[in-house]
Amino acid sequence: MLFGGVYTTELGKIEIIDDSLHVLHVKFIINNETNCDKLQESALTKEAMNQIQEYFSKKRQAFTLPMQPSGTLFQLKVWEQLQNIPYGQTKSYMDIAKAIDTKGVRALGNAVGKNPLLLLIPCHRVVRKNNTFGGYSCGVHIKQNLLKFENRDISLNI
Repeated sequence: MLFGGVYTTELGKIEIIDDSLHVLHVKFIINNETNCDKLQESALTKEAMNQIQEYFSKKRQAFTLPMQPSGTLFQLKVWEQLQNIPYGQTKSYMDIAKAIDTKGVRALGNAVGKNPLLLLIPCHRVVRKNNTFGGYSCGVHIKQNLLKFENRDISLNI
């Protein structure tokens, strides 16, 4: 059974979906499109929102939620590596490619873009090697605001 909720943050509405054991999905809502209109909250849904609120209150820099992202083995490897990027820091797509020993930077970028657990798996901390943005599945303005929030000022050259 799935649980979830929609919550308002400083950067917009966030959708959280879980199975009461693992957080499965965290996304910023674009165009009011949500997958959890009819879902009830679980204790985990509430704890996820609590930790996200702590993050936006600058009381939390890392999340301690049980997560279970769904993806290919390559995507899971990429997402695991993204969790090693500390709060307030960035890594380039090339840095991540070297860390997981792949030359497929384009495939890596696609994997980063398919991250189902925004914020929890900090894909917003991945930038181009020239320290400019690259993309973000919910819009580069949200990526820019997240990086500024974490005290990283990156150019908006996309």
